[in-house]
Amino acid sequence: MNEASNVATGGYSESLTIAPGEVVISRTVENTREVLRTLFRAAQRRVRILSTNLDPTLFDLSVGEAASGFLMEHVSAKITILLENRINTDSHPFFNVPRLDGVLARIGLFLVPSDAQKTYSFNFTVVDGRHFRFEPDRAAASSLVQYDSPQNATDLDKLFCRLKSIGTPELVE
Repeated sequence: MNEASNVATGGYSESLTIAPGEVVISRTVENTREVLRTLFRAAQRRVRILSTNLDPTLFDLSVGEAASGFLMEHVSAKITILLENRINTDSHPFFNVPRLDGVLARIGLFLVPSDAQKTYSFNFTVVDGRHFRFEPDRAAASSLVQYDSPQNATDLDKLFCRLKSIGTPELVE
């Protein structure tokens, strides 16, 4: 496995490239932000995020801008976010992108029931059932990242859909 900061240039991002199927480890906040921005740039249909609280140090304004760009470029695309804790979208940096206003209807926000939260100990982001970022410890920013890995991404997608089916919708304002 490689450190995300040591990956060669090219691919989905100017500063981060991961060969198809290769697993890299992202250990720093800046690496994680770059991975998230890269995932949004690679996305074409859907981005699904399971997160404790959409940590604003990771899901900052720059990641919100990448999310906005994804939604503006792909008119039928969606972002779905499952959270363990409510967040104030009015003050959260991810949602404070001016051009995000026009696409908020395509962002779904759900709360995972507390009893379901006890069944897992991780966070993840999965893109188009092909790419993912997996955070084995939801209290740390360290994560495994893999692009073009449909089998692993599909497994996370299925788990996401099960959790969403029991989640409670929240309003994004």
